[in-house]
Amino acid sequence: MYCIMLMQFMKTIKPLPFNKYRLYIFTYTIITQVLYYLINTNYELQIMNYELYRLHAVQSPIIPVVGELIKNSPGTISLGQGVVHYSPAPEAIEILPKFLNDSTNNLYKAVTIIPELLTVLTANLSNFNGIDINRDNCIVVTADSNIGFMNAILAITSPGDEIILNIPYYFNHEMAITMAGYHPVLVATTEDYQLIPESIAKAITPKTHAIVTISPKNPTGAVY
Repeated sequence: MYCIMLMQFMKTIKPLPFNKYRLYIFTYTIITQVLYYLINTNYELQIMNYELYRLHAVQSPIIPVVGELIKNSPGTISLGQGVVHYSPAPEAIEILPKFLNDSTNNLYKAVTIIPELLTVLTANLSNFNGIDINRDNCIVVTADSNIGFMNAILAITSPGDEIILNIPYYFNHEMAITMAGYHPVLVATTEDYQLIPESIAKAITPKTHAIVTISPKNPTGAVY
């Protein structure tokens, strides 16, 4: 739009004598700079509005809300968040100094996982979970499960796709799905929070790219 305005303005300017070309060039430069500023300002405003729209669509985390309620109600026992009360295993604490003293551990490692850890996790998944790592799957280690979940949905979906969540769901998952521009599709469970395969099947559409299941379930503790 601004480019069209500039072209229309230039058409209205009559040819100037040679000794006035400097003024012409100066005026042209000023107008170009002003239009450039307007274009970029408008673009930045559009980006800002888009970001605000994405943020406004995401619910606020419930944990700080519960924390504020507890703070304002002394003596309250909160069951809203499960936090591990015990320390890491002594074997893990014992090996930390050795790991940190090895300068090679300060360097970048393989993107997916440290090879030694991959070997151990592969064996554990096979022995305890009956899951074999092969050419059709892989292990990726992240700083926490929320980062892993976000990486997973970003890898397999595009904005506008649908991801099925079973109610009640972990609030962070719904937040991540919405923030990434996907659509969470909520499916009810039984009275004891078990999955209903028929309901999940009915919720599947051509836009469905993932069905999220967690066992033990967060926040109910249900096991599938």
